[in-house]
Amino acid sequence: MRRFAALAVGCALFAPSFSTAHPFTVSDLLAQERLGDVQIDASQRWLVVQRYAPWDQAPVYDMWDKTDLGLSRVQVFDLAAGARELPLRLGDAKAGYVPGAVSPSGRRMALYRIIGHVVDLGVVDLRTGQAQWLGITPRFQSLGRAMAWRTDDELIVSTRDPQAYDGWYGWGWAVQERLPQLWAATAQGGVGVSVLGSGRWLGLRPRFPDGEILSVDLAHDKRRVLARGDFVDLELSSNGATLALVANGEDVQPDPTPAKTGSSARRRFLTLVDLATGRVSTPLGQQDLMLRLLSWSPSGQRLLVFTRTGDQPWSDGRYQIVAAGGVASPLAPDRLRPAFDATRFNSTLARGAWLGEAPVVRAAVDGRSGWWTISAHGPEELDAGRLRTADLVAAGNGAMLLRDHDRLWRATARSVRSWSASTRLRLARSAEAGDRGLYEPAALSAVALEDGGQLTDLSGRPLPALGGDQTLSAFAPSRSLRVDTSKDDHGVEQVGVRFGKAPRQTLITINGRLSAVDFAAPKAIAYRGIDGEALTAWLYLPPEAKATAKAPLVVIPYPGDSWATPPCIQAPPARTMIINAQLLAAQGYAVLVPAMPYRQAKDPSDGVADQILAAVDAAAAQAPVDPGRLALYGHSYGAWTVMTAATQSPRFGAVIAAAGSTNMISAYARQSPQAYAVPEFGLTVGSSAGWAETGQTRLGVPPWVDPERYVRNSPIVHADRITAPVFMIFGDLDHDVTQSQGMFTALYRQRKDAILAIYRGEEHVPQSPGNVRDLHDRIFRFLQETIGPGIGR
Repeated sequence: MRRFAALAVGCALFAPSFSTAHPFTVSDLLAQERLGDVQIDASQRWLVVQRYAPWDQAPVYDMWDKTDLGLSRVQVFDLAAGARELPLRLGDAKAGYVPGAVSPSGRRMALYRIIGHVVDLGVVDLRTGQAQWLGITPRFQSLGRAMAWRTDDELIVSTRDPQAYDGWYGWGWAVQERLPQLWAATAQGGVGVSVLGSGRWLGLRPRFPDGEILSVDLAHDKRRVLARGDFVDLELSSNGATLALVANGEDVQPDPTPAKTGSSARRRFLTLVDLATGRVSTPLGQQDLMLRLLSWSPSGQRLLVFTRTGDQPWSDGRYQIVAAGGVASPLAPDRLRPAFDATRFNSTLARGAWLGEAPVVRAAVDGRSGWWTISAHGPEELDAGRLRTADLVAAGNGAMLLRDHDRLWRATARSVRSWSASTRLRLARSAEAGDRGLYEPAALSAVALEDGGQLTDLSGRPLPALGGDQTLSAFAPSRSLRVDTSKDDHGVEQVGVRFGKAPRQTLITINGRLSAVDFAAPKAIAYRGIDGEALTAWLYLPPEAKATAKAPLVVIPYPGDSWATPPCIQAPPARTMIINAQLLAAQGYAVLVPAMPYRQAKDPSDGVADQILAAVDAAAAQAPVDPGRLALYGHSYGAWTVMTAATQSPRFGAVIAAAGSTNMISAYARQSPQAYAVPEFGLTVGSSAGWAETGQTRLGVPPWVDPERYVRNSPIVHADRITAPVFMIFGDLDHDVTQSQGMFTALYRQRKDAILAIYRGEEHVPQSPGNVRDLHDRIFRFLQETIGPGIGR
């Protein structure tokens, strides 16, 4: 989520009249809006669109990447009335509004209201547009679902103590509030302490107070507490009879095997609530539940989960079926072993769904990995093993949709149907289930197929075709309607709707002013990497560059990236607050994004400068750039990369390193300021140790096993080899500001040219408009003073 504001809708905004084009500026960046979730409710009557106001209009900037919640707005369109907008009466026009779930028949919609740090839950009557605010502090849908409609009149919601921080929403500002309180207590002679423990003292860390699961009866204005606990996910059974809840338990310390960045820091426990009787049960006892798999059978009688016992590794865990009545049983425990997928944060992911009332899981049976249906006769491989390597895309209504090498397969309990490799999959997904929703299969009702320009749902019903620059966002087969989003070459975005063969209607346009901005177009640079492989780098020349003028070159490397197409993060509207190639190009610099594939079986630092310079030399041979005026610019792992490269070659004339690591031993041990100031949030050992052992850094072992490997890959140890001026940037609420402080001290001790800028109240990426402006002003000035002004400057 990020930037946006309520603008008038319509085509007029898409083509504003401006007299001349101008280069992309920081002001353009900060004034950008953004589209959020776009979805059609289950009744196929309401189109709900989330938008974000311009970033520089946020009420506060102390919530890190949740700042945009205060900028969120909601628009609702009545599809039964030709997509006419429904006027919403929400109250405070300056508040942020985040859409929640829509009730089964489409009568009501839940809504979050954000005013500063205060969150309230409301319900909008979609017949009138009137909001009713409930005085309930809801949890946000972060790790999983936080609310569910049982009927049009009954909303189930996960709540928190309004006096406690939210573990997701409060991450950014809690430190800034808690630390002054502790300092003040000490200054007044009291106690100002934060306490953490390990091993036998693991339980010393304080916890947030428990929240509640509430049933809200809107028709009779009644509420009842269904359960109390630290709940992070919920799923209502398909028959509405049973509620599955996932609660945080005690902390988990990483086992001796290599840590992963996504390793769980808490145990999770399952609770079932019988909504008719109010009976609460814990059918799995103290078994640890893996997040992201919480799937009810079509009848609502059985729940599919994955668990482990005690401290055993997840690979020794098991799929389990939990009956709605509270009895659990493992799936084929003597024959079945899990076969995991991985998440983007390198944690394990158990995969499963239902074919009718039979569970289907990704697993290995007798050494054969694939998809296995578990019946009364034991495990049976799905479609005789033809789908062994297929990925699960969507599920529901007793069917599964899988994809294998661009071929699509729809499996039911009775048959398997496939589509040709030319058929494209179109998904219309929402953010309603939080992080779980990113990994669990989409609903089959949200899947469309496109072949030869024809768009259909899975049953073959035709939908209006998409234009070449349009992306399917939602569709309603019963109305022969589809909703699309589109973005032009200037980053101007639209939401459009088309009924049948009628012309497309533009409902929303954002960033119309970017029509007047002259963006840099990417140019492909083909070259050979240092290991002989064919690679492609992407070059952004200043928009006003002349063929005869050679622009100074800024390189933005990031190990692991190898782009077959231009990097989407640098495409208009180029929203990134840092490492923004479009802003640099507008200042007259050429910007190169090289391919940086991981070099297996090598130290991470091996050949980093050579990888970068191979792309630089290829760009100099193919485009008007000056390799003699060369700068490096990296953020996060990219900052470690540029500092490492600077120790390996004197060819670089300047180095900019933002939020980077320079000492791999201390980086292994770093913790977030939140963990130390507000221990209720918990430790981030997995993310730091996992990053070093199995994550981007790929050192394989902890430092006490191979300290020399950590030393070799620490730029601070080689600071004497750096010849380029260095500009380092860090937020004081980011993980371990001493990473940049230590390198600055090393350079200072040697009287080398260096600048260190520490932005107060910022985390990994700057958020405050003032800090963003200052940051870029300093970067532009640093480049001018080191590699010279950009062309035309």
